[in-house]
Amino acid sequence: MVPCAWDYPWSSAAYHTNRPKSDPLVKDRTHLRVETDWEEYLSGGISLALGQLRMATQTGRPAGDDAFIAKMSDLTGRNLRKVKPALLIKQ
Repeated sequence: MVPCAWDYPWSSAAYHTNRPKSDPLVKDRTHLRVETDWEEYLSGGISLALGQLRMATQTGRPAGDDAFIAKMSDLTGRNLRKVKPALLIKQ
């Protein structure tokens, strides 16, 4: 796609990072009170989320916070929480 969210023509990220100064689809900037540097937030958040998703994919575990994993464990009846590996003892 594009290297940065604000480079995608249909993304509101350009508006939220002040490129351009107006966007006909976005009515206000009230969310800017929560996050002041959207460019940094979008860059860091994507990298962190991508790393977490890759780790989950490699290990076969669900990607999400503790509450999500607990809910998925309850729904599936399987322990999806990360546990220490068991020691294998040769007989």
